[in-house]
Amino acid sequence: MRSLMLLLGAALLPASLGAQQPPRRPKVPTDLDTNDARAYYQWAGRSEVSWKDAAAAYYWATRLEPDEPDWLYALYLGRWYRQPSGWRQQYAEGAKFVTKSKEAKEIDSLFGEVLVRNPYPHFRSPCYLADGLEHQRDRVLVGLIHWDNECYPQAIEAFGEALAKDPTLLPLHVYRARGYYFQQQYGRAVTELTILLDSLRARDEEHLLHWYDSKEMFEYMIGMAELAAGRTQGARDALGRALAEDLSFYMAHARLGDIARYAGNLDMAVAEYDLAVGLKPDDGALRYGYGDVLLASEQYGEAEAQLLEASRLEPYWAQPYFDLGSALLKQKRDAEALAAFEAFLARCPRRLTTQIAQAKSQISTLHARLSTSQ
Repeated sequence: MRSLMLLLGAALLPASLGAQQPPRRPKVPTDLDTNDARAYYQWAGRSEVSWKDAAAAYYWATRLEPDEPDWLYALYLGRWYRQPSGWRQQYAEGAKFVTKSKEAKEIDSLFGEVLVRNPYPHFRSPCYLADGLEHQRDRVLVGLIHWDNECYPQAIEAFGEALAKDPTLLPLHVYRARGYYFQQQYGRAVTELTILLDSLRARDEEHLLHWYDSKEMFEYMIGMAELAAGRTQGARDALGRALAEDLSFYMAHARLGDIARYAGNLDMAVAEYDLAVGLKPDDGALRYGYGDVLLASEQYGEAEAQLLEASRLEPYWAQPYFDLGSALLKQKRDAEALAAFEAFLARCPRRLTTQIAQAKSQISTLHARLSTSQ
């Protein structure tokens, strides 16, 4: 079953999209804002758009706004469902000639990057209840059908019936956890993941599966569910356990940094982001997050360094340039700040009207100031 493996995760250190050979930007309607990741994403979903153009649009959405996992998730789903059904079934059954193939490795890498940024990937659509399932004896199959139709209460119930018959079907706990999370029943999501982790830790390591038995990922999921429920200490504890499982799990440090920042502890936020960037230096979104925290803590020179690196790694992304301009302004480097705000405007999607107005105001002020100083 393909879903039993796919929804459990992939390698936690995927290659950066920015390091890959980019596809050409697709031809789009003339009124589409080609600086706007959301516009590319919405256009790619139209029925008349070919898969090749849609994949290119999703790719460019990830480059224009690399901190948003939805674009990457769409790219992953497209890549997965483009594979023949027989290939997907063989992948799910663990056929090595499929799972070791170039296509499988690329798909795994994409999904791994999605999960690191958001361990609960989800596109919400109306539930469509399939007919004739009440007499189907294979409750896992029933659960998967309900799951694919976005009918999460029914999927959770079917997976629970399957687990009652065969408690060794541990991946079903991940389905149930995600289903509960999507319904904002965060405590139940934590319970399912805790049962899964207890079961995994009780087993002999020799009997564990491969990368999809990632205990750090499950702890990370618990942490994000606790955070969604407003239980910050529970989130900290789970993220700490994720790091105990794998010290290289950089996103756990970044999430701890975010928690510290919103709690007003900027020193701790800076320290956590420093660790995260040290573990994953080629992640532009992570660099931006670090730069933003440094800017908030009034460490303007250090913020500048991180934001410059973020803009180097993700040169099409507008946001780092705005923060860079702010950091340079604080250092009274007007000419460089002016260039940064102009770079922001050249890359900024039209819908960011407030930031556009702020950037234009800064540019006007800086032009006036620089002209009087000459």
